Amino acid sequence: MRYVQCCYLQNKYAQVVEASELALKDSLHRRLTLEYLALSYKELGDTERYEQTLHEAVADFPGYLPFFSYLLEKLLEEGRNEEALAFCDSLIVRMGADKELLYGKCLSLLALGRWENLIAVSEKVLELDSEEKMANYFIGLSWCNLASAVRLPASITSKTYKEAQAQQRKYYQFALPHLERYREGCPDDKDRWAPLLYQAYLALNMGKKFEEIQKIM
Repeated sequence: MRYVQCCYLQNKYAQVVEASELALKDSLHRRLTLEYLALSYKELGDTERYEQTLHEAVADFPGYLPFFSYLLEKLLEEGRNEEALAFCDSLIVRMGADKELLYGKCLSLLALGRWENLIAVSEKVLELDSEEKMANYFIGLSWCNLASAVRLPASITSKTYKEAQAQQRKYYQFALPHLERYREGCPDDKDRWAPLLYQAYLALNMGKKFEEIQKIM
């Protein structure tokens, strides 16, 4: 195992792979060896064995979150969003509603554009950690996207137009406190919160705040 470690730290990834078969028999350090082996496959460009090793690692050590993060990142980067969601769900069933697992599920739902589900899971994240900034962003973004999806009829005098407009405004009202909390927590992340607050302030006729966002944008 120490030889595997030294080879990895010297970027000798092929030698890591060669030595890992024996090193993995050391149960005390198996987790560490699996991590070096997986990352070596990644460096060697062997994406298939990288993924296989991560699946093995997650099965053996479900509570070690770096394995979860490596595999989730790979699935999302490859656009395998349904697989990513199923992967998160399987670990949540096994390990419980851990904040990091729920956050990973949020990323999967974000990639899938499942806004109502993203709101529900993000709220669970906030229950576990009220200071989690991105959960507020996910909720605000989701409500804004639901608002944008409301179709307004062509005739502004029709009853259905007023009903649709009221529905749209309600969604923006739901989004607003979460977006403002995100802005407060991440003031430099204007690219995320400014366009969404622009939409919300405009739809809700919040003149002074709308003018402020206009200047920022």
